[in-house]
Amino acid sequence: MKQSVRICFITAAVIVSTAIAVSQQRAPAQGGRGAARGGQAAASAANMDWPTFGGDNTRTNANMAPTRITAANVGSMVRKQATISAPIDAGLIYLRGVQVNGASHDVFFGTTNLGRTVAIDANEATVLWEFAPPAFDEAAAMSTQRGGDNNPFGARQITNSTPVADANRQFIYAASSDGKVTKISIADGKAVWSTTVTKLPKIEKMDSPLSFVNGRCSRQRRVTSAMREPIRDT
Repeated sequence: MKQSVRICFITAAVIVSTAIAVSQQRAPAQGGRGAARGGQAAASAANMDWPTFGGDNTRTNANMAPTRITAANVGSMVRKQATISAPIDAGLIYLRGVQVNGASHDVFFGTTNLGRTVAIDANEATVLWEFAPPAFDEAAAMSTQRGGDNNPFGARQITNSTPVADANRQFIYAASSDGKVTKISIADGKAVWSTTVTKLPKIEKMDSPLSFVNGRCSRQRRVTSAMREPIRDT
């Protein structure tokens, strides 16, 4: 099942905080002192990232870097929309200046309610790639199944989980509606590995945002807010 959905990037920029303003208000390029400046540029890009739900693992929802949206340039901001396959009913994450399809891009990553993870160019509002869980029946997932197939509540099989970026900015981890978490290459949207985190995906909704802590991806279960389970080594 595929439908056309548009995302408004002005709204997304507000949610993800002022760090995203650099997508439209880039600093001028600087030359000379190649390696040192290249390292500084990489560090600067990482400082502009929003790599997880809430911005960091404590969910502060705040980026303390100086804003680049000012009274002088706010009028130059433009509305941009991207067409994706289904709604994203979760937070977006953002990485600045990562390599995708052989070029540097500022990228939003999000997971649709049917579990497809998309990479969207923050400047051009174009879809760079889309990862769809293999062998997942989207049509069945969107159909209510009252009393049948071990789904007595008739809940649709969707996800509201936010992906998380690896510390090396080369991979993201995303939860899909089939009860799996997948490590995805930022460069091309291909799966590195996938692992099952619930045996009851039709009744246990994947709704908690993923976290990346001490080199491991983990998710928080709804049983108790204090319960976190590591998914697997990265």
